[in-house]
Amino acid sequence: MVLGLVVIGASASAVLAGSSRTRATYVSDAITAAVHENDGTLLGYGAAASFAFDAGDLAGAMTGSVFLNLKGDSQSFGMNGGSGFPTTVKVVATGIGTSTYTTTLANPWRPHVYGSMVDLGHGVFGTLNLPTSVWRGAGTLKVTVTSVSTNTYLTLPADGVVIGYTEIAP
Repeated sequence: MVLGLVVIGASASAVLAGSSRTRATYVSDAITAAVHENDGTLLGYGAAASFAFDAGDLAGAMTGSVFLNLKGDSQSFGMNGGSGFPTTVKVVATGIGTSTYTTTLANPWRPHVYGSMVDLGHGVFGTLNLPTSVWRGAGTLKVTVTSVSTNTYLTLPADGVVIGYTEIAP
């Protein structure tokens, strides 16, 4: 009986030793807008900026790994602007399908400062996950960002919306 267990154990370890595991390598990449409208224009309530992306690179993207990364400058309507103020935007992403979001772009600067603080405390940031139904199979992806804040101005530069994604390395 002991001899039988030893033989079975030796056979099982020989089979397991012959097997190999394949590990996937993941890479992240980004796509900047091919076309951008309203670069540097102050966006008050209801004003919009548009971005168009060549979505062909997303063909290998993993489900759940495609994100819109937003960054801009936000200033208070108060005296001479102001630092530390978030702004709320409506974002419409259109590819094969369409998704609409309302999100607040966060501004971590503290304290809130009314008045001019040149180049300090104006940065706002946000991230939105794009569903597969929007980007999978799309040749072009259009993103429109509309300000819905009534107390701030928003500026979105050409790289104000960037698509980040992950894929399995070739």
